[in-house]
Amino acid sequence: MRKKLLYLVAVFATFSLSAFAQGESDSTSTSCDANIIYVTAGGGLYDSEISWSLTLGDSAISSGIASDYELCLADGYYTLEMFDAYGDGWNGATIAISDTANLDVFTSNGPAVDFASLDFIVGDLPSLGCTDSTAFNYDSTAGADDGSCIAVSGGCTDPIAENYDETSNIDDASCIYVLGCIDNTAVNYAPAATQDDGSCFYTSCLGTSGVVSIGGSFYLSEMSLSISNEDGQVLLGESISIGAPAGEYDICMTDGVVYTATLMDSYGDGWDNGTFSITSCDGQLTVASGGLLAGSESTVDFQVMSCDSYVFGCADTLADNFDTSVTSDNGSCIYLGCTDLAYLEYDAAANTDDSTCVTLVVEGCMDSNATNYDSLANVEDGSCVLAVQCDSSGLIGMVIYMSDSWGDGWNGNEYTMVDGSGAVVATGGILTGSSASDTICVAPGCFAISVAGGSFINETSWSISTEFNGEAIASGGGNNVASTLSIDTDGDCSALLGCNDPYALNYNEDAVASDGSCEFATSEDCEDAIAMDLNSSYGGSFGTQTWFSITLDSAMFVSAS
Repeated sequence: MRKKLLYLVAVFATFSLSAFAQGESDSTSTSCDANIIYVTAGGGLYDSEISWSLTLGDSAISSGIASDYELCLADGYYTLEMFDAYGDGWNGATIAISDTANLDVFTSNGPAVDFASLDFIVGDLPSLGCTDSTAFNYDSTAGADDGSCIAVSGGCTDPIAENYDETSNIDDASCIYVLGCIDNTAVNYAPAATQDDGSCFYTSCLGTSGVVSIGGSFYLSEMSLSISNEDGQVLLGESISIGAPAGEYDICMTDGVVYTATLMDSYGDGWDNGTFSITSCDGQLTVASGGLLAGSESTVDFQVMSCDSYVFGCADTLADNFDTSVTSDNGSCIYLGCTDLAYLEYDAAANTDDSTCVTLVVEGCMDSNATNYDSLANVEDGSCVLAVQCDSSGLIGMVIYMSDSWGDGWNGNEYTMVDGSGAVVATGGILTGSSASDTICVAPGCFAISVAGGSFINETSWSISTEFNGEAIASGGGNNVASTLSIDTDGDCSALLGCNDPYALNYNEDAVASDGSCEFATSEDCEDAIAMDLNSSYGGSFGTQTWFSITLDSAMFVSAS
């Protein structure tokens, strides 16, 4: 703490001496024979990065960081330099310099990157600038010359002119240009021209113009398209086998001619959801469209007639603006109805609202037999809590909800539910997807349930309820350890669980389901090997190495399984 305090004192001491290097009074003293100037810096996101310094000519006068300062400065022309340690500007911080009358000398937002500087005047001094009225940069407001005058230099100041002179500061109308057509879409475009002379001319499509669009794939670089007519003349692409890449292109088609669009993929796996379309007649007509579903090449044949041969409009008899005279649907069909999903009258087919939305949707349970029946609901949301019904009296219904976190089914795993005697009462699983459910009816008693038999058991989970959407009476998953549940009985069901592996050291013949507690004989090396008897059984656990030894009275064949 002492070391840090001394460092801060040293910093402020350096600032105080620097700030009044002109021999003026310290800012804490009662008088200043020169000009009292206030500096306020800061207010940004990263004030710890900012700093500034003040110079007068070649002399350093003061410096500081984000804080408030009072300086005593002599009359003079000062330069303020602003720094940012990170190099990303002052991030909203500013620096303001004002005098005793609270009049701002100036306010700055600091540097845009790591450095910036500003000049300002303290005291009643004339402003600096070029005072030579014949100079290019003459400043009529300057009271003193700062040596910055630039002589007038006449010449061509237009960079695109042939005789551009970068040293000239006054244009003398001597510029020389290369005349020609500078529109690169014109037939007579002249790349060397620097000034348009109005000579541009353009070709027009004498047939039916169209726009080809290719795109929509993650692998646009693999896609290409060529268009050719029946005679093999190529309309788009370098050739029939070398198509144009993804993009948008203008084409001109001859009415009634059959064209072939060749779709190509350089990788050979189709266009990966990419598509093409050819539109015409100001976008009202889709001439052709499609995509390459698989492979490296496919073709689409199409033809077009002149636009005035079509009657565009709505051709759907179900639309409210159906027009019997229409020969080509241009997507302008109007379907009136309620377009707000929040209302019961919502019409999914409607694209134009007709103010028929009246009844707000209220989702809830609409089954009056459910414990959570909602009399205000007008849309069933599947949340009804209902008892699982059984056909036979004396049986209790339950629903087993199954989930898979990966969404690919239980990968061969199945649940098995057994009763107190060990008899299987239900089995099941998820073949595909992320969820499934089974409904069963059982007599009152104790039951055990476990999941096993497949892979990725950690993705599995389950819960059991005696009501649809009801509270779970048991749940588990993620391993093959059994759980117990009591159905309409006060008996202790925990006795159903234990080690049910007859090869285990702690085998419990009364256990009908495993609780994962089985213990097996182990030995880590040959010296601790477990002695075996002939025609006896020994258990172990998967993935654990166990050493066994056997002593024979004479040579004989031995087999193990």
